[in-house]
Amino acid sequence: MAFSRVIFISIYSQLKHIILLETIDVEVVRDRSHWFKVQMKELGYNEGINMALIVLIAKENSQLAKSLLKDALEKRKLDLVVSNATLASKAGDWGGTARTGKRKYHFQ
Repeated sequence: MAFSRVIFISIYSQLKHIILLETIDVEVVRDRSHWFKVQMKELGYNEGINMALIVLIAKENSQLAKSLLKDALEKRKLDLVVSNATLASKAGDWGGTARTGKRKYHFQ
């Protein structure tokens, strides 16, 4: 049993970690999230094989969105953060990240 756990941890650490931040539970957001997952699969990203998709649901609460995103950023290296809806997009400001290569963020 311990051997299989070590393999799982090793595989999990090699996955691309992707956050999908949703802030409101309405049909249009659910639909966009569905099609995002479909497109990722078409691009060759399969959940549990080469990607770990972490869905954060903020329940229409901007403070919760910021908190969930901040916690996720502090827990692990993320390869992609996708915001689905205006509130989710406003939760973070990513200025300077691409230029410096360092994790630089602040919350409004």
